[in-house]
Amino acid sequence: SLFNAFTSADLARHVGTALRSLLEKQQIPVTLTFHSPDVQLFLSVHDNALALGIDIAGFDLSRREYKVFSHPAALKGTIAYALLRLARYTKEKMLLTCFSKSGMVEIEAALFAAQRSPHFFRKDAFLCWKLPQFGLLDRQACYDALDSLATNAKPRIKGTHADMRHVAAGKKNAKIAAVHRLIDFSRLDIEWLDVTYSPGQVDVLIAYATKQEAKQLPELFTRVREILADGGALLVASAAPLPVPAHDAGFRLQQQRTITRGSAQLNIQVFTRA
Repeated sequence: SLFNAFTSADLARHVGTALRSLLEKQQIPVTLTFHSPDVQLFLSVHDNALALGIDIAGFDLSRREYKVFSHPAALKGTIAYALLRLARYTKEKMLLTCFSKSGMVEIEAALFAAQRSPHFFRKDAFLCWKLPQFGLLDRQACYDALDSLATNAKPRIKGTHADMRHVAAGKKNAKIAAVHRLIDFSRLDIEWLDVTYSPGQVDVLIAYATKQEAKQLPELFTRVREILADGGALLVASAAPLPVPAHDAGFRLQQQRTITRGSAQLNIQVFTRA
């Protein structure tokens, strides 16, 4: 990469110098500072491409404030949301999760179904309100317009785990996110799935397994075959290698991909009933 020889501090300094020179030529009276700026710039580097823009948030949008009671293997909120989209979850579908960890997938599903931002309670923290263009707006009117998009429909979201500690953590996080009334958490072993749920009842099933839990995935395929609706999706994810069931096991592999974060990898497979 062209930028490998530069550190983040080097790039910030060079961009700052170029920006100062440009502003001086345009005779724009702006002071550049790294401490409490009114306008914050965001610099992103990927391979040989560099993108410079205005940071209108001012904080990490991938961070979830509701993630207080966390599982050691809990997903980031953005990845949990990505799994939902890969499984083609919509608010009309019945979602069931196995191996629930801190309720991440369930909470992201509830927020998505309710059309509510994960940063619903951080509206005033957005840095965009310091920009001149936004300063002319009626802030409360903007809030009211955005909040009016939320729906009151109760989605069918069920989160399960065999360990009650993880179920309790999901309930607490959901309450912090103010979506606890939209999710049903319960303690359930995967061996009881086909007894607890009716044939064809589940539209989307997401199972995010630790390496230890991944040993139970062959049994999971057996248990969910009947409860998955026609055209339903089964998504399995784990850092461990994932099995690919044979066609006669009742499933067809639709897509397979790997998400990499640093040195960690998450293997993902999405199936439909064969």
